Amino acid sequence: MNYNRTGWAADGIETAAFASTLSPLYGDQLEGLPFDKDRSAYPFRFLARALTGSKNVRAGRLVAIHQGSVGSCVGCMGSRVADITAACDIYQRRERETWPRNKATTRPIISSPEYCYAAARQITSSLGRWDGATGSGMARAFQEIGTAHQRPHGQDLDLSRYSAQRARTWARRGVPDEVLEAAREHPFRATCRVTTAEHAVALLQNGYGVGVCSGLAWSDRRDRDGFARRVRPGWSHAMAVIGYHVTDRGRRGFIFQNSWGADWIDGPVPVTDFPEGSFLCDWDDAAVALSSGDCWAYGGYKGFAISPFDWKGGLGW
Repeated sequence: MNYNRTGWAADGIETAAFASTLSPLYGDQLEGLPFDKDRSAYPFRFLARALTGSKNVRAGRLVAIHQGSVGSCVGCMGSRVADITAACDIYQRRERETWPRNKATTRPIISSPEYCYAAARQITSSLGRWDGATGSGMARAFQEIGTAHQRPHGQDLDLSRYSAQRARTWARRGVPDEVLEAAREHPFRATCRVTTAEHAVALLQNGYGVGVCSGLAWSDRRDRDGFARRVRPGWSHAMAVIGYHVTDRGRRGFIFQNSWGADWIDGPVPVTDFPEGSFLCDWDDAAVALSSGDCWAYGGYKGFAISPFDWKGGLGW
């Protein structure tokens, strides 16, 4: 069952304007980043490790966010991609940071999808307008504001659980000041536009998630290898690319995690800890999706440091 097929609001003018502000340094680094098309990469495992003991991991599998009846897919995608990169900062790049926790429960937490969605709209002056957001708006919000997490913010505002109603309300009215204040402590100081499958492989193998916004759609049934078939008509939709898998027969695919919960798709999975609500996307289909111009990776995350922040490693981000 497809719960919500909308949520990406394509805006070529806004996206191009934001892309023009980015330092060419990061694009140059991405072009020169080594990759191996025949090597699988599973950065989602670092996030599952960071979230162990929380509601976000079930039976060893990373739980899918469920956006509900609001077009908040860009926010759900942004939350997942941001957290993949943050987890890789700790476990792959070995930065001296801690994972955020809810002080009341002591359990690890994720970035708030409602915040991400509303911030992506607020930064582009889109509050109160159409239902949805742009991928460039999400990237810009992470860079110019930061990211807030699923925890209490003040006495009367608890983001510990995702709320579609809250996402809808904030998309009209904006993010509360106390949440914006918390988000400003944790920006992503570098952003890179991703336009090819080769870019995506390089990023995934080096510990970065990728956010894909496109008009493509896929079947709700995985084949024997775990791949979903591209179908028509398309979706105006955003999803997180959280891994890369090469089968024994050399079939290459990107692991897309959707934001419609665990039950929207079924069928065989390629690895036992395959994240809920996910599927493999064939290389050629991924290349088309990534060519939309509104696909992004975030870096230079100012996380929850336990020592002075170290800028070394990775892409120089």
